[in-house]
Amino acid sequence: MSEDERLKPLIDALRWHDDDSRLTRAARIDWASSLYPPQGMVAGELVQLSLMEESRVCFVSGAFLGTILCATSAVEHLLVAELEALGIFSNKTTLGPLIQLAREAELVSPEILQRLEILNELRNPVAHRRNPSHDSTLVNRLQKKAVHPNVLMEKDARFAMELMYEIFLLLLKPGA
Repeated sequence: MSEDERLKPLIDALRWHDDDSRLTRAARIDWASSLYPPQGMVAGELVQLSLMEESRVCFVSGAFLGTILCATSAVEHLLVAELEALGIFSNKTTLGPLIQLAREAELVSPEILQRLEILNELRNPVAHRRNPSHDSTLVNRLQKKAVHPNVLMEKDARFAMELMYEIFLLLLKPGA
């Protein structure tokens, strides 16, 4: 059996999925594009920019937990770089301690700090296993909201993307 013959069922399935999800993906691209007005050329650290792009790709594809994890990691990288540029260092660079350092440095507004804390609360039970009875688990949040898992995960992913781009644009430095 040739490779083409072996892969044909998979290619057919991908074609069907592409056709079936095209409109939804286009709407997600349109929404995500609204978060980041064109800035011309942007230069920055490879990991930060790659995490931002991967969060966008995950979102468009409907990989909402991946979106949350990549967006949160991008925010962590952005905050660490800014705090380091200000001469403020931390041995522990996870989001919780970074939020406290950003608060002490008055790096962002209290409203953004509050949203960063919410993002941290959304991310932690995804990145770190919680006891199933813990209120922050996705299952418990779904039961309280009584919605389909994708509805809640997409809402969380949109929140993470909005905050990621807000932090990025806030900390973006004009070029020379």
